[in-house]
Amino acid sequence: MRRIIIGIGAVVAGLLLAGLLFGGIAQVLGKVQHEPPIQATGPCGGAVILGNGGSQCDGPIQPDGSFTRCTSVYVLGFGGWSCYTVYPPR
Repeated sequence: MRRIIIGIGAVVAGLLLAGLLFGGIAQVLGKVQHEPPIQATGPCGGAVILGNGGSQCDGPIQPDGSFTRCTSVYVLGFGGWSCYTVYPPR
C-alpha cells in the first residue's frame, strides 16, 4: 500500500513539475509579440493575463474608408496576431 501511495505522489509531483515547466515556456513564448503589428489609432481593447486573453486594434482609416484591423488570441501563452483589411459597406 505504501508503494502505491509513493507512486501516486511521484506521478502527481511529475505532472505538477511538467505543468510548471510548460507554463514557464508558454509565458516566455507568449511574450514574444503582445503588441499589434500596426500603428493603432487608439488604445487596443483587451488584456492578456497569465498567458490567456486577447485584444483588437484598428489602424488609421484610408481615403477609401478601409482600415486594417488586428485581433489576437492567447491561450496558455500560445497565440498571436491576425490582421486583415476592413472595407466600408457598399
